[in-house]
Amino acid sequence: MDFQFNFSLGDFNRTDLETHDCREESSDQRSLPASEEILPEPQLCPEFLESEYEVLKLGKNIAINCLRSRSVEGRLGGLNDDNCIQKTMANHSDLIPNVYEGGLKVWECSLDLVQYLKEARVPLEGLHILDLGCGAGLPGIFALQQNAAQVCFQDFNKEVLNYLTIPNVRLNIGDRDISETCQFISGDWGQIGDDLIASNRFDVILTSETIYNTDSVPSLYTLMKRTLKPEGMILVAAKTHYFGVGGGTRLFEEYIQKQLDFRIEVCKKITEGVQREILQMKYKEKKVSDG
Repeated sequence: MDFQFNFSLGDFNRTDLETHDCREESSDQRSLPASEEILPEPQLCPEFLESEYEVLKLGKNIAINCLRSRSVEGRLGGLNDDNCIQKTMANHSDLIPNVYEGGLKVWECSLDLVQYLKEARVPLEGLHILDLGCGAGLPGIFALQQNAAQVCFQDFNKEVLNYLTIPNVRLNIGDRDISETCQFISGDWGQIGDDLIASNRFDVILTSETIYNTDSVPSLYTLMKRTLKPEGMILVAAKTHYFGVGGGTRLFEEYIQKQLDFRIEVCKKITEGVQREILQMKYKEKKVSDG
């Protein structure tokens, strides 16, 4: 079954962002979830039937199997444990800061990023890739389809990794050993320790829809700097401006330029619907001393 997207429905709007702003909870200093490595089960859970996933066709010769978000939400909502989706449903929200960061939704910039990887022929084969704020994991899965050596999928919520990302990876990698080719890390960017990231340095870092909250940009930047190889590249897919929160590509670009570590440039603009961009970051060449 083919899946078609209406990008305008996936856009952040003022209603989305206002409904996630739960002041009765955020007035307390909630502790962030501890980072941990999520170990996938040996096989895809049999309850994920064919009727629960769709084929996302993202342009020419790109097809990714993806579980329906509503099916995953239904499973998490019916569990006995206290999980992020139950809290989200109780607050009628797609986003609750420091509780649930929208990982079960397929945001349009992740689709932009996959399409850009294909059309720009970004080298991925044999490389180590980090998919930051992965959610459904589409960019990382595309990297696996292009024979990346290993992909590390990171998301704020372990429930997202367990019930969406890992099953999606299994639906797309065929006979490849998931434990050999993938790693899954949950938790806040500022909490991730070096011991949790096996390869420690990555050739390519991919991230989409992760700069809407300006408060989280410093920890995102620090993690990027800590995990990118000296000759590596970062691709950031995001909206030019996120209404209601203030984040966007221009503010992110300004922040990166002030840090002096990276060169940053716009490598693609998408003008239909809400304006979106793909940004590329690489380390600046180190100056050689005259002495």
